[in-house]
Amino acid sequence: LATIVKELVDDTYMYSESISRIDMADVEDADIVFIGIFTFAAVRGYELADHLRAHGRGLVVLGGLHASMNCAEAARHCDYVLLGEGDETIRAFVEAVGRGERPDFPGLAWMEGEELRSTGYPPPPERFETIADRNLVHNYSKMVGHSTLWPQVHASRGCPHNCDYCALVRHFGRRVRTRSPENVVADIRESIRFFHRGHVRLAKDLWLTDDNFFADRDWAMSVLRAIVDSGIRYRFNVQARYEVGFDDEMLDLLRQAGFFELDLGIEFLDDASFATYHKKSTRQEIIDAIQEHFIITQGIGIELHPENITPRTLHILKEAGITKLPNLYALKTEYKKLDIERERLSAQYSEAKQKLKEYGIVKQNVDSILRTAPGKEHMQER
Repeated sequence: LATIVKELVDDTYMYSESISRIDMADVEDADIVFIGIFTFAAVRGYELADHLRAHGRGLVVLGGLHASMNCAEAARHCDYVLLGEGDETIRAFVEAVGRGERPDFPGLAWMEGEELRSTGYPPPPERFETIADRNLVHNYSKMVGHSTLWPQVHASRGCPHNCDYCALVRHFGRRVRTRSPENVVADIRESIRFFHRGHVRLAKDLWLTDDNFFADRDWAMSVLRAIVDSGIRYRFNVQARYEVGFDDEMLDLLRQAGFFELDLGIEFLDDASFATYHKKSTRQEIIDAIQEHFIITQGIGIELHPENITPRTLHILKEAGITKLPNLYALKTEYKKLDIERERLSAQYSEAKQKLKEYGIVKQNVDSILRTAPGKEHMQER
């Protein structure tokens, strides 16, 4: 969203407290401050919004999943709440303020005295192919050398399922919308380039953050083929439902593209809970999918309600190889590979450093020759 705003207002910048401290003086001087919040960060987001309304000079706008779904709460801490996905509405908001007009379009909520006003949810954007300018995030380029931070790309929105506990469907809708495979690959390239520029990273893993990457199978296959054809050599992981474990063609293409991990959302392991929350799964289907195709290396955490914690259920989990503990052998193997890679990169770095030193000496010698004093060459000829 910051990249979209940057197209309209050159003086656009972004802060993330996950990466660095906020320069509050800079933010207080802004004409418009957009604050995106998830539920876990809502309290902190409200604190910042309250502070900026009291000490800043511009409009304060809250948005994101939590603010959209709890706009009556969020509206008490800001001038406006931007509802839903902001790819189009954030542009309309900035343009309206730039014209000196009060924003008035679908996708807004605000307080008038003690009464909540809203223009309703906006229609979801059909195209969202803006590749983020990651340089807009304060100090991000300095932090990406840490292997605990992974490059991320989001390629699709929406989910056709209707699980009661999931906020995704309510926020993004049940219709799956996608970016073109070419655009996804371009974003992957840019993300990898940004993370490796000026850094030697041990971890070469990128997370496709889609909530259900395989919801549109044909599109997912086309993205995987585009990654394979691109020649990108990297490791990827993505979230998935258990059904992908029965799709041999998809699994083979995932392997070809460099995917090393699928994060399965299971949530429960008793059929009654699946039915209660309208998740179309059964315990046996999940176990069959895991046993047929997956090697559990990082562990699978499953939410068990108290009434489900019985010797029989725990025995089923154990027999299926499902545990909250990681596979220590797999971890040791992975660490060994990373250590070998670290030694290789360290040797390359030392060799490059030595070559630079040698080039520096050669440059000094050449420079000293070129800086020969005027007339000296004539003296040497005589």
